[in-house]
Amino acid sequence: MIWSNIYKELSVRIMGMRQMIDRLEELSPELAEELISVPDVRYIDLWHEQTGQLDEELPFPTPAVFIGFNTLESADIGTLAQDIRLQVDLYVFWETFADTYDGAIMQAEALDYLNLMTVLNVLLHGYTGEYFSTMRKTGFQRMDSGGAGNLYRASFECMVRDYSALELMEVVDMQEKDITVTPVDGTTGRPNGERPLYDI
Repeated sequence: MIWSNIYKELSVRIMGMRQMIDRLEELSPELAEELISVPDVRYIDLWHEQTGQLDEELPFPTPAVFIGFNTLESADIGTLAQDIRLQVDLYVFWETFADTYDGAIMQAEALDYLNLMTVLNVLLHGYTGEYFSTMRKTGFQRMDSGGAGNLYRASFECMVRDYSALELMEVVDMQEKDITVTPVDGTTGRPNGERPLYDI
C-alpha cells in the first residue's frame, strides 16, 4: 500500500509537468520559454533495467521515466511501525539520435533532454508528498543505456513513516485475558527434561 501510493503520487506529479511549466510563465518567463519545448513524459514504470533489454522488452514510448525505490536506513518507532530513509531513483530514458555538439542539426532537440532533467528536478526537489516528507536531490548520474538513447539517473531522498505492517495486523491486549494450558497425552512436561519456552 505505502509503496504503491508513493509510486502513484510521483507518477501523477511527473505526468502533470506541463501544468507546472505553464505556471512558470508568471514566475520566470525566461525559464518558461526555455522549457516550453521540453516534450512531455510519455511513459512511467517501475525500474527493472528495461533499457538494457530493448530487443526483448515490450516497446514503450519515450521520453520514459522509470522509478526505483531503495531503503537507505530504517528505524523501529513502535509496534510494527518504522521510519525509513528512502532513496527514490528516476531513470530517465529518451531514445534519440540527436547530438548536443555545436552545429548539430538537431542540437535543440538533444538539449531538451537535459531540460527535461531540469523539469523533473523542479517537480521533486523540495516537494512534500502525502506519503513522504520533503524530497531532496542527492545525485545525478549518466547510466549505460544499452543502445541508442540517453539514460540518466536522478536520485532523491525522503523520509517515509511506514505503518503498513501495523495496518494489516491486529494487536490484542492480553492483560485481561486468561490463559489455559491443556495437557496433551496426559502430560504437561517437556520431553527429556527440556525447559519450557515460557514460564507461565
